[in-house]
Amino acid sequence: MTTTTTISDPDVLSAPRPVWGGLEWLVTACVIILPMLRASIFREVHVSISAYYILLSGSLLIVLLRGMKQLRFQLLLSALVICAFLSIVFNDIPAYFHAEQRLIGWILVLGLCSCWLKNDYCRQFRARLCRGYDTVLMIVVIASCIGHFSKLTPQLFEAQANGLFSQPMLLGPIASIASLLFLHRFVTAGSRHRLWWGAGLLAACLMVLLASSRGALFSLLVAMCFYLLIQFGVRKAIFYVLLLVGLAVATSSYWEGYTEGLQKKFDDGIERSGSLFDSRQQKWELRLEEIRERPVFGYGFTAVSADSFFWLDDELAGVEPGSSWLFVPSSLGIPAGILFIVFMMLPFIRFFRHKARDGVIVLRIAILLFFCGHLCIEGYILSAGSPLCILFWLYTSQVYDFWHMRSKAPAENRALLPDSASAFAPVPAREGV
Repeated sequence: MTTTTTISDPDVLSAPRPVWGGLEWLVTACVIILPMLRASIFREVHVSISAYYILLSGSLLIVLLRGMKQLRFQLLLSALVICAFLSIVFNDIPAYFHAEQRLIGWILVLGLCSCWLKNDYCRQFRARLCRGYDTVLMIVVIASCIGHFSKLTPQLFEAQANGLFSQPMLLGPIASIASLLFLHRFVTAGSRHRLWWGAGLLAACLMVLLASSRGALFSLLVAMCFYLLIQFGVRKAIFYVLLLVGLAVATSSYWEGYTEGLQKKFDDGIERSGSLFDSRQQKWELRLEEIRERPVFGYGFTAVSADSFFWLDDELAGVEPGSSWLFVPSSLGIPAGILFIVFMMLPFIRFFRHKARDGVIVLRIAILLFFCGHLCIEGYILSAGSPLCILFWLYTSQVYDFWHMRSKAPAENRALLPDSASAFAPVPAREGV
């Protein structure tokens, strides 16, 4: 007798899983390799912004052609895109901000990496893409550690490591995400492999220290404490935290020298203004002033006031927002800022209301919590050319996609969830019994 599995929700694949062919592999490789190359120290392999956008456009076109069935749009992100469009329409934005081109690039990133596009094919694509990034980030951070201590990679900034990246402010958050990935592997691995994952965790945390990114370090500590608290409960979490603090104090003579960059930043900030984050305080004040001046539509997509940008070249202005939480309402308007806050808070509300908290969703929520902290001092979520923009939208999408794929998707789709042995392992075909 043969039985057929039926799915009541029309948004999931009750039909057989689409074949993951060469085009999907090509798109996955493209979306992973291109941003990492643009952020790397290997300037010989230069990818222009035009070529980058063209390749992202082709990748999104392939995803859309392969996954048009039952395609829907996420409501909050759709409203955010509309706010971005209106911010350009109702503002006279100087040409050197290239707002229209940057908006197109951001929409490409949303289509490929965020939860904006909703159907089972897109969720599968994002799950595989995320697992690919998981692996690449861990490898790149370990390679950065080896390259730094072996002097194979140049140190471009005094007292700050950059590893394989063009600047420490990229290494810091990427090494922090890798630290959370290694921590999860260490906690969930068997005793035979735990030593290797622990070594990877130590190497990644060391690179966070060497990058001297205060925001990345503080956000990582909060995310790690959250992960341990949810995984082990209050008593065990406190025990592990105290154990780690004790080990850190006992071995401080070995690693204290690696905090030279952090100590220099702290000392300089206190000397200049008495603040640990004085380099960001002025940018926060400028963003708040911009919000007060143009509360409805902001200054325009990725645009700022005349006092807030610097020249990259004669035709292109650069912007250092200082905080994504403030940059969204200052450039897109307060309605967009409210939408973004709701979008970021919903996963936490659902997480704490959800009874089943297995390791993978705890990991993804911990990464999202890291971003919540790091976004206070960095503003990359609208910058399609930055790998951090792609990582933010991709890891956020995994939290939104998780409950849907876990609870409603057919059993074979669960192999694509981040706690599976490999995102690139063959997924069994549907069988009748």
